[in-house]
Amino acid sequence: MTTKVEIVLAAYEELRISGLTSQATPKEVESGLRRLDNMMLGWRNKNLCVEYAKSIDYPAVDPNQESGLRDEDIFAVVANLAKNMCAMFGKACHPQTMADAREGYSNLFSV
Repeated sequence: MTTKVEIVLAAYEELRISGLTSQATPKEVESGLRRLDNMMLGWRNKNLCVEYAKSIDYPAVDPNQESGLRDEDIFAVVANLAKNMCAMFGKACHPQTMADAREGYSNLFSV
């Protein structure tokens, strides 16, 4: 199973915020965790039923909590989270990330 912090860190890697030359700060990770929870709850409002473990003490999010996501859904969530976090850093989203996010989101409906 994949933890919530692993998803957030993968999204930061997608944004080139975390990796060889830089690391996301604890505050950025916390912001990413809240965005992840908000995005997943927002998807439920759109009748997209993806298995996701809602944080028990929201807005406090346990970074080591298992996400509950199936392995097949991780990439779509990471790409969409990266797309959603671009504005936090004043960055334009890479076209490939946008395409991956759009395709991954669409594929979640066909499951």
